[in-house]
Amino acid sequence: GDPTGTGEIDMTTDQSCIGWTPVIGINWRINDHWNIAAKYEFRTKMSLKNTSTMNDFARSQPTLDKFNDKKNEKVRDDIPTTITFGAQYSPISTVRINGGFHFYDDCNAKKFNNEEELIDRGTVEFLLGAEWDATKWLTVSGGWQNTSYGLSDEYMQDMSFNCSSNMLALGVRLKASEKISVDLGYMHNFYKDRTVETTKNIAGMELAKKDVYERTNAVFAIGVNMDF
Repeated sequence: GDPTGTGEIDMTTDQSCIGWTPVIGINWRINDHWNIAAKYEFRTKMSLKNTSTMNDFARSQPTLDKFNDKKNEKVRDDIPTTITFGAQYSPISTVRINGGFHFYDDCNAKKFNNEEELIDRGTVEFLLGAEWDATKWLTVSGGWQNTSYGLSDEYMQDMSFNCSSNMLALGVRLKASEKISVDLGYMHNFYKDRTVETTKNIAGMELAKKDVYERTNAVFAIGVNMDF
């Protein structure tokens, strides 16, 4: 039970393990204008060891069993097989146009409590981007990425959910010298809200329940490159 009587969850969990991912890749520079590449990353078995500090109320919650080291010393959370294709077209030396495709085989990556069986299909991503060397000291770039998840309504929970999205990004590279440059970037994800409607029978009454899952994300980044 909850010793405080407040129903508050107090939990700190560390999960750790070592995984190995074999990778096969090919890159073919056809000419000065075209470059294509492909990569296959094998599934990585991840058996995470739980080290948890939880109050009694947290340990009594079935939704937190994934983090409860008293009930589950180790939990599976595999990294799925990934297939990647990419191509770059450079019409002139100062312009580079990129396209890409990613597929994550989520349905065959082992998860805690067989959660992978609740996934309808693997994750699919499409990407487009371009870079332009505007001057000798300035490069500007922009990109778009669409991420589409194949998660069933049953998979979506407060502790485990994802929302499909479109991401837009902008960046600049400022070249201070031949050896030093500074990168500035901004990325914003436009997530699609996901509504899940369910019904529960409580005391002989069918009660409707609607959950709306949403995310927000914006990132600003700065980096310094030094060529020795």
